[in-house]
Amino acid sequence: MVAAMTPPEDAPRRRVSFALLSLGVSLGLSLALAEVVARSFGLGTTYQVGEHQIRLDPEVLYRNVPGSSPEFNRLGYRERELQRNKGPRRRILFLGDSFLEAWGVPRDATVTRALERRLGEGFEVYNMGVTGYGPDQGLL
Repeated sequence: MVAAMTPPEDAPRRRVSFALLSLGVSLGLSLALAEVVARSFGLGTTYQVGEHQIRLDPEVLYRNVPGSSPEFNRLGYRERELQRNKGPRRRILFLGDSFLEAWGVPRDATVTRALERRLGEGFEVYNMGVTGYGPDQGLL
């Protein structure tokens, strides 16, 4: 005769714990896989902000996407293109935040354009301001 085995009293608790652990591991693996797929397709790294786009950046948090607005140059600044050969002119680069970037102000009316006109032909003044940037991002 075979003796009937009775399950221990904590068996239902173990089953629930195992089910919750399985659910947690499955959810974690699914989210990790979704992250890998999203990053491989470039999803979730570019966002529309007003009239232009920003792209997440591991070094400075985010950058303006070059060409996402006619206002931006190929480096992603609200400025004309920086020429390789400056000739005899001196260059002044302004780093800053939204006050310098000056959305809503025509590019020819920004403080950098006004300073360049005031200094004359011997100088080029460039606006490297990005909305939300601080001194640490400007340094980087």
